[in-house]
Amino acid sequence: MNITGKNKFICAIVLFGLIMCILVTIYKNKRSSQVPEMSAEESENINVFVDDVFTYEAVDYVLPDDATLKQMTRLQLIGVFWKYINRMQTLCRNVYRVCTVKDGGKDICTDKPYRPSPPCIVYAFGIDYRLDFDLAVVKLFGCKVYAFDPSMEMETKRVSEHIWFNNWGRGDEDTVTNDGWVIKTLATIMFPKRQQTKREY
Repeated sequence: MNITGKNKFICAIVLFGLIMCILVTIYKNKRSSQVPEMSAEESENINVFVDDVFTYEAVDYVLPDDATLKQMTRLQLIGVFWKYINRMQTLCRNVYRVCTVKDGGKDICTDKPYRPSPPCIVYAFGIDYRLDFDLAVVKLFGCKVYAFDPSMEMETKRVSEHIWFNNWGRGDEDTVTNDGWVIKTLATIMFPKRQQTKREY
């Protein structure tokens, strides 16, 4: 093979590689654009939900009344929930991520008026055997932490000097589920502890 032949061969290989890259890119784009069909109502709800979640105005989000909430679909209720918890309702210049970025970590405002300081209480629900956040809150802010999770096979007990574990959960009424889980309202949970602190989180 002469030099011209080698150059042609190399050009052919490079051209083949470029064509393969283009075909793979087209294939990936085609696959990622294939979205399952959804009803017009679901599509509208998703659009409203996404628009509202990413509206970071410092404006209060007023929850609908109980009668309206009871008439909503599951998807609408999810939208209401996320709109409420993700809307910035107070300006915070210093947000500190306590613990992991993944599930289990929480963002806490550390601006002077909002920074947790003793005596303070933190309620952690659904901890799923993870005490990383609770330990970090004690170390960083000196708060007492009450952790709750009825799904854990663990008795209610004091875990450390500042952390208490309770094997019950939070619900809209004081009850026991068919699985034997003890459920209490937030008011029931908080009432005995209110005299211990000025701030609850």
